[in-house]
Amino acid sequence: MNYVKASQNWEEVFIQEALDLEEKMTTLDAADLNKSRLRLALENEILDWKKYQLWITSELNCPSLKDDIDPAQLDEMASKARETLATVSHHEFWNENLMPIDTWDGNLLVIGLEKNHQLVEVPNCIFMVAPPSVLAAFASHLFSEEGVGETSLVSTSLDELDSVSSLPDGIDINAAAPKLSFDMTSMLGPKEPAMETNLWDYISERHDEYSFEARKQFDAYMVLKIENKRTQVFKMDPDFQKRETSTQLFEYDLASDNPFKKVLESGNSESFNINQLGLNLFDFKYACITPLKRGSNTIGFLLGLKTGRLAENDQTLLEDLAKESA
Repeated sequence: MNYVKASQNWEEVFIQEALDLEEKMTTLDAADLNKSRLRLALENEILDWKKYQLWITSELNCPSLKDDIDPAQLDEMASKARETLATVSHHEFWNENLMPIDTWDGNLLVIGLEKNHQLVEVPNCIFMVAPPSVLAAFASHLFSEEGVGETSLVSTSLDELDSVSSLPDGIDINAAAPKLSFDMTSMLGPKEPAMETNLWDYISERHDEYSFEARKQFDAYMVLKIENKRTQVFKMDPDFQKRETSTQLFEYDLASDNPFKKVLESGNSESFNINQLGLNLFDFKYACITPLKRGSNTIGFLLGLKTGRLAENDQTLLEDLAKESA
């Protein structure tokens, strides 16, 4: 089973969104309140799906389904999902947020929004994250009165179902002991390299906002990414960029001794005297460096420069921005 328990609940990561949801709850209809908090946050666009998708797929090391599935393909998948549900209906935790949709090579394919500890009861289970729109489409087939009636007529076992059921066109899963890997297809969301690309796109889109927050405490702010084991400037705050500072000044070899290597190895934010970076840059005196992580991997850094004394919450600000970005 490729299901790994997430180390954090989504509300611990997306703190502001959780608070915004709390305010929104007072305006929701009674029917909406039967839904999970995560579902409500996503459906009311309080929590951005792409942002959540990047985080949860990294946390669980699992693939995700796209939200633009072809209707004809969805109908075909829903038909197989009804048969699949019948074989595992003795597990009573299936609902609109977590449901089986097919089998492949002895494995049960399950889609859902988030972790569910009850999945450990299901042997040979492959979990895939799916957006609310896709879950709603499947749920309409599986849990409506019509769908329940059709499902109750099916009596094949999981093994029998697997012998006749193949994956829908567009899903290609290659088994490779001791773990399963997922190929890029029209049905599955992007694998890790593509998701990392989306992460940089997201950082780029929010750069002005993050620069504004960072400049409340720092005199310059920039984002560095790691390319070929070297740091490389990805974004600078607008004011610092106007100074036309050479970006090559911030290219550090992560195989050599320098502050960025130290932060990379420790995985923790640290502050340095500007001289420790080997720089004599304008009137800057101090630098704060925070690792920008994708899961457990550091893929870049947030860098804040100051002309005055460091404050206790300087590192905290960068760490909050790093968590927001990831």
